Amino acid sequence: MKTLLDEKQVSKIINISVRTLQHYRLTGGGPVYFRIGKHVRYHPDMLIKFIMNCARE
Repeated sequence: MKTLLDEKQVSKIINISVRTLQHYRLTGGGPVYFRIGKHVRYHPDMLIKFIMNCARE
């Protein structure tokens, strides 16, 4: 099983602020996330899918 990432790790990987990730969670349009109790986690494969879907020609 792959390790889930927290919002600080994700923000560093995709070079956006934690606040922007929080905004995405409220409005949609960001990477798929899991809420486990009070914790928010992201699966690495879903993060890659989000990044690939952002590609433009």
